[in-house]
Amino acid sequence: MNNFEEENSNEKATLMFSKYCIRYELGLCRRGHNEDLFLLNNKQKLRVSFDCQKCEMRIMKC
Repeated sequence: MNNFEEENSNEKATLMFSKYCIRYELGLCRRGHNEDLFLLNNKQKLRVSFDCQKCEMRIMKC
């Protein structure tokens, strides 16, 4: 059986959904400013999307 990343390699799938927020933990909470951040893991680029009104964070494939 293939893993999630292989099965959804062509889609911009959500890899993680969390109430834990990177911005909040770093003291950079910007409620109302939902700018995305990007993470680079080796050569894979991931988008971190925030819904600050709900205090939620998603990590997605780019």
